[in-house]
Amino acid sequence: MELEANQVDCHHKIPIEYNGKDDYENLIIVSDAIHILIHASNERTIQKYLATVELNEKQLKKLNKLRGLAHMQALIL
Repeated sequence: MELEANQVDCHHKIPIEYNGKDDYENLIIVSDAIHILIHASNERTIQKYLATVELNEKQLKKLNKLRGLAHMQALIL
């Protein structure tokens, strides 16, 4: 999937508020929808964005790993 520059965000794997740094190793480029899903706690928001990205099992596992690093609960499809 190709994304335009306005469709991506730079995400801190370990958030700044949990002592994450701006180092290259702690940053990852993700789509704006995935970035919202990493941080979302509202069920309506989660369901809305899950419907738009159509994740496979491997992608969901990676999303949940990033959610865990951000101290968010894992998502279950």
